[in-house]
Amino acid sequence: MSVIQGEPPFTRSQVTAEIDRIFGSPYFCDSPILQKLLTYLVEQSLAGNAGNIKEYSIGTEVFQRGPGFDPRMDSIVRVQVSVLRKKLAAYYEGPGSRDELRIEVPRGHYATQFITRSAMVDVEVPHVEEVSRTQPKRRTIEPWLAVAGVDYLDPFNPAETSAATTTDEAVVLQLVS
Repeated sequence: MSVIQGEPPFTRSQVTAEIDRIFGSPYFCDSPILQKLLTYLVEQSLAGNAGNIKEYSIGTEVFQRGPGFDPRMDSIVRVQVSVLRKKLAAYYEGPGSRDELRIEVPRGHYATQFITRSAMVDVEVPHVEEVSRTQPKRRTIEPWLAVAGVDYLDPFNPAETSAATTTDEAVVLQLVS
């Protein structure tokens, strides 16, 4: 998958500046692991290696797993990339919402995508005319309580109370306010 096709609409210095802004945010400033991961993914994508970024190479090069690293047994890469995606989304919803360049790691891929503000599509919300409505008629709803399978207890006849029996019928009481 090639992320950068033709002449990119941004420069390497713009990408570096964006990474600096991201790393300076509260979402990334205390997370050297996520900083290292994002730097690796961006550098690989910019170098034209987007199609060669694999879970194994991330595990060995970013997370210092040895040559015996098995991504099927060790989920460090999937977990950390998932955290990275969430933190990037939070950053771009908050302090990075007006940034000119956006860096994303799409689900199912490890290559980064670079999206310029001019390429971001603003969704226009269609104007809906307000329709005058008459006030709907209110129905009065009587409050009722249905209780199924209740023992009948007669407070006025203690003899009946001790011999209370369970009925299969539902007891319905109208609540009085």
